[in-house]
Amino acid sequence: MELQDHLYEEYDEFLMPKSFLQFKIVKMVSKIEIPSDSCHNAPFTQNEYHINSSVYSIRSFNTNRHYSISLLGNVLLFNTQGFAKLYNDSSYHLCLMDIHPSDLLIACSSGKGAFRIYSSKTLSYYLDSNYHKRPLTALRFAPFSKKILSTSLDGALIVTDLVQNQKSFQFAKDCLTTVSISPSESCVAASNNSGSIFFFDDRDECQILEIKTNQEWINNIVFHQDCLRFASNSSKDSVKIYDIRNPSEHICSISSQGSNTRFIGFINEHLLKVDKKGILYTYGLDKFECLSKKKISEYDISSCDYNNFENSLQFVQNSSIVSSHILSKNVGL
Repeated sequence: MELQDHLYEEYDEFLMPKSFLQFKIVKMVSKIEIPSDSCHNAPFTQNEYHINSSVYSIRSFNTNRHYSISLLGNVLLFNTQGFAKLYNDSSYHLCLMDIHPSDLLIACSSGKGAFRIYSSKTLSYYLDSNYHKRPLTALRFAPFSKKILSTSLDGALIVTDLVQNQKSFQFAKDCLTTVSISPSESCVAASNNSGSIFFFDDRDECQILEIKTNQEWINNIVFHQDCLRFASNSSKDSVKIYDIRNPSEHICSISSQGSNTRFIGFINEHLLKVDKKGILYTYGLDKFECLSKKKISEYDISSCDYNNFENSLQFVQNSSIVSSHILSKNVGL
């Protein structure tokens, strides 16, 4: 904890407001809410930061409370004290982002098929990659090894070596929509726009499996910590959960409840799902029953991520409100 607190203090000092006055926190709200069915749902704390600009996406750091947000042509590091600008490109509005597990590197899309990687400590430029021919659909750092995975509308999955700044692997299949890598880095999964998921052995980078999910435009794949179970979702269809040892049929299908899914994640032996309408669903992994349902936002949610440091969900609501919903120790049950 002492090391984490020290890191937090360093980032606080680094992220103090400087010359980026066009972006302001116009209002801060902190509130504790007690649900009406308090016998089943614990009280929760929520912080809101109202910003004078439209926010498109959010990504959380891993070792502190901070996060990165993308605005109109800008990527900013953000905390409760202010902003630090990381990247600017007014010609490219919807920046994809990913943060390395060490929190030292941030990757963001920078144009048609390109992405850049920066140091989060100094804001200095680290490397530039432009192997794709069309806009990117996903960026993912590997958990341990020095590489990053990217997919694009050009149908290519590319693994880039961060040390050599060169392609170490490439796979092409239709229009690829997202990519994920298991916590052990033993398996890579990528999906295309017709609902197929392709699996690769990361050790020799060969395709080992293909699953047809009947989902259109899969936009998220997440692995459980055991590296055996995984979940996939599209923006309109249900969330499906599989066991990679028997992938011919999904274990469970969770309804979208008529609202687009913005976030899914395996957290503390639960599956969390946040939809566009601002409702957080918590499911148990034994019977996949819904254990709790909470309204965490009065507005539509456009982007959401999980912050492991403070066990919270950080999300963008109503285009310009960045919120932090602190979960209970039992994931809000």
